[in-house]
Order: sequence, then C-alpha cells, then structure tokens
Amino acid sequence: MSVLQFPAAGGGVIRLTFDLEHADVEAAKHVLIFPNYNHRLLMVHHQTRGWELPGGKVEKGEHPMAAAVREVYEESGAVLKGLQWIGQYSLRSKRYQLTKNIYYGEVLRLDPLPKGFETDQIRLFEKPPYPVNGEQFSYILQDRVYPLSLQYIAQHFESRWLPEKGVAHLD
Repeated sequence: MSVLQFPAAGGGVIRLTFDLEHADVEAAKHVLIFPNYNHRLLMVHHQTRGWELPGGKVEKGEHPMAAAVREVYEESGAVLKGLQWIGQYSLRSKRYQLTKNIYYGEVLRLDPLPKGFETDQIRLFEKPPYPVNGEQFSYILQDRVYPLSLQYIAQHFESRWLPEKGVAHLD
C-alpha cells in the first residue's frame, strides 16, 4: 500500500499515505493528532464542529511536529511525551488545497484546558468512536482518513484501538 485516493467528506479528493517515501513531511501546513492518554483516545469538542481530534495550522517558520505539540496543548491541555509521524494526506477541492501530517502522540499529563481557543472540553474514549457520522462529530472525521489511521495505529502502537467491523481496511 502506497497511496490511497478517495472522496473527502466535505467534497474534493483525498490522497492518503502511511509510507514516508510518498510523503513530503516538511511541506505540510496542517497537522492532525491522535493523542493516547493511558490507552484512551483524547478528543476535543470544537465549539461549532463537534467532537474531533486536535489539529490545526502550522505557523510560519514552525516545523509540523512543533505545531502538533502546540495544537494538542492549546486545544486540550495535554502535554505530550512522545510524537510519531504516521501518515500524510492531501485534500484537493474547489475550495481547499491542503496537506496535513498525521501524528500519533503519547500524553504525559493533562493540564487544565487553556482558555481562549476554539475547543471547550475534552473527552477520553476507551474505544475510539466509530461510526462518527452523527451531528456530534466534526465533518473532518467523516471520511476514510480517521478509520484508516485508527487501523494503522492499532497495528503499530495501540491494539485496543482497532476499528469495529464495517470500516474500510488498509490493503
């Protein structure tokens, strides 16, 4: 498996890879993080989009890994003790063109949720939620990036996170 291509939940096409040879890690201007706190997936509640994973934009002059650490803290209060690049996806549509690095992070501790950001609470899931097509979940989770990343993480890091039946599998 090198590059997968499929429709994006918000329109357009996604190209996803978990293979470093098919990614340009430095070129990513956005990040998405799967934080693990004691074998539980940490999600944040965005004030308008609902439950989602921490993530966001890489600031000018910032390395994507530094952005991932910063975004996780700003959106959840989680301090990471480890961070691993697991994949990258590019979204191409009429409205957007972006490249996003996907990371798996180990959480050292949870500090109070910082004030003044777009998230208003966090939640720890024993089993990552799936399907995530209800209104309580962000549209960002509603394409194949989320379940395929969970499957990759389950195979390489956290076996408890294996998605349930009915999820598109890595092949």
